[in-house]
Amino acid sequence: MSGVTINDVPKFLAPNPSVNTHAIKIKSDDGSHSLLIPLSLKGVTSYFDVQKPTTAEWDDHKKNCRYELTLDEPIWDPSTDEYQGMEERMVNYRGEVLYRDRSKMP
Repeated sequence: MSGVTINDVPKFLAPNPSVNTHAIKIKSDDGSHSLLIPLSLKGVTSYFDVQKPTTAEWDDHKKNCRYELTLDEPIWDPSTDEYQGMEERMVNYRGEVLYRDRSKMP
């Protein structure tokens, strides 16, 4: 929903690994470019190293881009069945995709 793609399949398990495998891809607001964050493994947990920016780094908007990873809407509600319904309408009992174009879903 927010333009963030999380590919959590480790490269060694992917049938055709690429730079986008086991990575987080974030599109810019205007779609002109994207940021790719490669993931690492610690045991079975995917992660990437982060550090808190200095005040100077945080304040320097021209040098340091910021990417929004979450949206204000929709409000996160882990008890909602809305996504379950959308998934069930998109596949049959074998898990085969019925509607490749979500706009054509009933």
